[in-house]
Amino acid sequence: MNALFGADARECRDEDILCAMEIGHIQASDAVAAATEGYVPGATPDNQEVPGEDMLMENVGYTDSDDTLAVNPRDMAVEAMAHCVNKRRFIKSQAGSRFIPDFKNSSLLSWLFPHLDPWGIGGFYDERRQRPLTLDQQLKYLLRVEDSLFCKDPNFAFVYYNIRQKKAVFDSVTFQVPAAQRDRVISEIMQLNVEHLDSLAEALKQNPRYKPNTEEERRIMRVLGK
Repeated sequence: MNALFGADARECRDEDILCAMEIGHIQASDAVAAATEGYVPGATPDNQEVPGEDMLMENVGYTDSDDTLAVNPRDMAVEAMAHCVNKRRFIKSQAGSRFIPDFKNSSLLSWLFPHLDPWGIGGFYDERRQRPLTLDQQLKYLLRVEDSLFCKDPNFAFVYYNIRQKKAVFDSVTFQVPAAQRDRVISEIMQLNVEHLDSLAEALKQNPRYKPNTEEERRIMRVLGK
């Protein structure tokens, strides 16, 4: 404090007149801008000049949660224009008791990273894809492709690596049975009706809250619970 206010400063030295003050100034340059810029894409200083007479606008994407998103580029443009003209909101916050699933959710990529998948057509485990891809296969491609925006994003790899790790732990815990019950559980699985199993799987896919209403479906659920 003596260095700031001097040895003759008042006893209460929380505030006083400074002995001296030095102000440093760093010339603006690309290196300084790169070192001080934030993580938000397009976040530039308000006083930055726009070259020429072009007007710069942020890219805006949208996605629907009910799998009704158009795939054809022309239909996409029509839906996007109608969405804007009708002054609809781009984000809908709705109360509910269900968490957003992060396993095999083809819409999650657009919800978390709309700037990377603005049209909602590049999600993981998308059933419209003719050749199914695993999470690892698609992750490797997105991160290794030349000049990848996914690779440059500061959060994408971290978020999906965590999802990958959580899924591995979930699978290892879910699909394990005690050694003493192994033979009995295998025997019960082999006795299940395949058609009823497929029907129950489809019903749960359409409605995660579906409750088995037949004895065979309840039997399947009891086996799965083991």
